[in-house]
Amino acid sequence: MLSATCFHAQQSVEKALKAVLTARRASFPRTHNLEELGLLVADTGIDLPAPSEDLRRLTPFAVDFRYDEETVAPMCCAIIVC
Repeated sequence: MLSATCFHAQQSVEKALKAVLTARRASFPRTHNLEELGLLVADTGIDLPAPSEDLRRLTPFAVDFRYDEETVAPMCCAIIVC
């Protein structure tokens, strides 16, 4: 269940970043890389509410979130606690 939660968190952040870029009429590549998208948003003059490291931690959940819970929990919970 934690894997699915992290997957949906990643998807939410990705869609939000892409929405901001679209609203700013900024072009962006077809990517799931949250850190890359975050840098593009920052380039438009908007400060991100989370550090790049948090974005980097969520990125792997975009494609494959079927890790065992022992691997997922430390990565995901570190973000949730912040």
